[in-house]
Amino acid sequence: MNSNSLCILGRQPLIGLAELVSLYGSDVQALGQQAAILNRLPEDINFKRLGGSLKLCLIREILPSHVWPDIQSAISNLLSKQIANLPAGKVTLGLSIYNDQITIDQITRIGLSIKQNLRRSGRSIRIVPNVTTQLNSAQIIHNHLTNSHGIEIVIYRDGQRTIIAQTITVQNIASYSMRDYNRPKRDARVGMLPPKLAQIMINLAAGSLPAPLTVLDPFCGTGVILQEALLMGYQAYGSDINSRMIDYTKQNLAWLRLHFDISNLPEPILEVKDATSAKWQNNFDIIVSELLLGPPLTKLPEDKELELIRHRCDQELAGFLKNIAQQIPPKTRLCLAVPAWQSAEGQFIRLPSLDHLHLLGYNQPSFVEHFKPAGLIYARSNQRVARELLIITRN
Repeated sequence: MNSNSLCILGRQPLIGLAELVSLYGSDVQALGQQAAILNRLPEDINFKRLGGSLKLCLIREILPSHVWPDIQSAISNLLSKQIANLPAGKVTLGLSIYNDQITIDQITRIGLSIKQNLRRSGRSIRIVPNVTTQLNSAQIIHNHLTNSHGIEIVIYRDGQRTIIAQTITVQNIASYSMRDYNRPKRDARVGMLPPKLAQIMINLAAGSLPAPLTVLDPFCGTGVILQEALLMGYQAYGSDINSRMIDYTKQNLAWLRLHFDISNLPEPILEVKDATSAKWQNNFDIIVSELLLGPPLTKLPEDKELELIRHRCDQELAGFLKNIAQQIPPKTRLCLAVPAWQSAEGQFIRLPSLDHLHLLGYNQPSFVEHFKPAGLIYARSNQRVARELLIITRN
């Protein structure tokens, strides 16, 4: 059996790939636009902490063919051996096909063909019907496809070869939803950072640093980054210029302790501070934060108004970077979400300071070079205010 794993990347695949490279380095190999191969067994990957990957799969076979009769035969052979060792009972099978121009009707016929082959072993097989070419996390969870009698086979076409893998686990969508929407304090006016993105940002800053770590969020808002840091087993240190935000964070993290097991971690340090002038007295290892994004926009304003918004956001970024540079040792890594404004043509207007980071005393880690010139931008196609993920280290 192949010892590699396959990660199916999320809606922002470039960001998901960057997260994997930050954590696992040269063990990661990009696979087209939707996936990555990791030279690790699934049990050696802490999937719960990955915000940018939808599925974690064990590669069962890399087939030197892209012809469907060969693929069907290989899947039938693999499953007949696997199913023979399962306890008695009906087996549920799902199929997800990536990087291939295939119709739902074709997938249905392939599934029925595999089912007929497997029924010769005397086992009852149920095929999960495909609505799209890939089953989503909700379908996999609902149909118990990662349990003892459930199997999802992932077929990834890669040029002249085909990767056949089995899904081991998927993102816990119920937990993400709870952490996002059930917190007692949310404030749309200061933005609502998705927990998945907070996880990604922490991983981009932490990289391969060994635990325990303390995460500083100097613009903590309602505490989403601190929340996710605690759930990863890190210590949390937050500050915000707005005392109301510190109160919201306290209430949200108190709620977190009631619903998740973080009893082994100390209470977070929370302080009211202006991040452009404050001095942080306690030690921390990495800095992860979302800065001012400016007002929400349904369309780009006139050039003069946009320039005022951009200038204000850039001043905050530059002021913070100058201030914190005097307080952190060399090589300290930061991951900051800063605004980028998307034009109707899909071009992004970035902050001016991003072109002069070396003058502020910062460099970008070497792995970031792989993701230029596009940059790591978290946005939907119709979203005017996007988040650009800035990953830098102190010189």
